[in-house]
Amino acid sequence: NNSGKEKFGTAIGCAKHLYRQGGFPSLFKGSEATLMRDIPGNAIFFTTYTVVKRGLMAEFEEKDAHPAIWISLLAGGCAGAANWIAVFPIDVIKSR
Repeated sequence: NNSGKEKFGTAIGCAKHLYRQGGFPSLFKGSEATLMRDIPGNAIFFTTYTVVKRGLMAEFEEKDAHPAIWISLLAGGCAGAANWIAVFPIDVIKSR
């Protein structure tokens, strides 16, 4: 029972089916919504990462171009959280 959903053996098989159904544009259906999520999400992520990393490096007087690993990990975690807090509503809309 496939519950009305077609199954394809490979990504190429799926792409061929989509192309036959709707031509080349059908291969990119949904891309606009993904870009509406990813562009601001990446801007928020990298801005947050940079600000947090620089702040921690200044606070702990890290002079090296390569900060301690915990600074990178904490900055990355904060950046990931800020990203998803900001874009989660967009992702919900995109996924529906």
